Amino acid sequence: MVFVHYGLYSAFSDKILCIFPISRFWFLYTLYFFFTVSCALRILFFHARIRPFPGNMRSGRAGGTLYSRIALML
Repeated sequence: MVFVHYGLYSAFSDKILCIFPISRFWFLYTLYFFFTVSCALRILFFHARIRPFPGNMRSGRAGGTLYSRIALML
């Protein structure tokens, strides 16, 4: 997967090399992508920590839902 990812980045960077040097900093761009996705999931599932879903009311705490656990792990 890493080699395929790097191959896609290097093939894509030939066209926009004058704008973004992706082939040189592909690892940083990948980390930035995962960071933004995790932040977006935290914002989307923020309501799950405040209002638990009806099937999980017996957990007793607001962070007892599956989505909030996934968001907290990210």
